[in-house]
Amino acid sequence: MDFFDKRFIENLGDPSSVITLFNQLPDIHFFMKDRQSRYTGFNHNFAQRLGYENPTDLLGKTTEETCPPELASAYIKDDLEVMQSNRPSYDILELNQSYDGTMNWFITTKIPVHDQNGHVIGLAGIARDIKRSKAALEHFQQFEQVFIYIENHFSERIEIPKLAALMHASVSKFERDFKKFFRTTPSKYIIQFRIKSACRMLTETTRSIAQIADECGFYDQSSMTRSFRSHLNISPSAYRKKNRRGPGMSK
Repeated sequence: MDFFDKRFIENLGDPSSVITLFNQLPDIHFFMKDRQSRYTGFNHNFAQRLGYENPTDLLGKTTEETCPPELASAYIKDDLEVMQSNRPSYDILELNQSYDGTMNWFITTKIPVHDQNGHVIGLAGIARDIKRSKAALEHFQQFEQVFIYIENHFSERIEIPKLAALMHASVSKFERDFKKFFRTTPSKYIIQFRIKSACRMLTETTRSIAQIADECGFYDQSSMTRSFRSHLNISPSAYRKKNRRGPGMSK
């Protein structure tokens, strides 16, 4: 439980000034949203991760405007669950993508925010960069070799028993622990990683969809298309057309 002098808090001239403290914590990304998923507050770390050198330019932007579709839909779903249930969501492990395409693990906590009448008007949250957070890193390191293996071999066929062996665990225990900590199965995580990798290639390169499907470990182009439609509700070609970055893309 947190303790505050209510009268002192009510007399704060500019509550947002307290948020600047978060800028001194390199592993913390603070944000606030209204019920329409528009950003109403954040610290500099959060704005910088989304590619906004001038943080004020992010005010009023929506999650869909600032995040890749494959991530935005998941974030919005989590946001709605917090606001509609009026219950916090603690320590959710998420693979987030920065504006430059790099992906990092974050542990995110979201809480509902209320008006003076007790009605939910949005949410506030913090996301901790695991690589910069020692406490979180201790738990993450249990699976570090698994994630490194997937990152290095996602273009190949990945056997779950191989991943379990990296943890010196049985397949059943590995799958049970993985789902408990990451809230998804190893197989689903591999597909999600392949989709995210394919999304980057679709927007940053001129490679054919068939070539990208092969390089990302899908059985064929049709398999990748089915995965895209299932997870993103969009085909790879439509995703490329919508998010193409233009000149300067690599081959």
